[in-house]
Amino acid sequence: MEKYVLQVCRGTACHVRKSAKVLQAIFDATGTSPEKLASDDGLFRIEIVSCLEMCAMAPVITVNGTAHGNLTPETAVELVEQLRA
Repeated sequence: MEKYVLQVCRGTACHVRKSAKVLQAIFDATGTSPEKLASDDGLFRIEIVSCLEMCAMAPVITVNGTAHGNLTPETAVELVEQLRA
């Protein structure tokens, strides 16, 4: 089992606020993809969810249940780098 489970919201509010770009940045930073949702290093598993019910924070992801909102592709990569360190 991976150390970090990142749930990426793809609900309407997140979608409108460019969650697709955040998701792609997370895929790139973790070495995952839509076809391969777990990283080779065993650190990350990506779960794409329909709604996290945190629309005011969109786009939002959770890391092991802790919410991180108002993300940009850049802040998402920073978060992944912090988790990796």
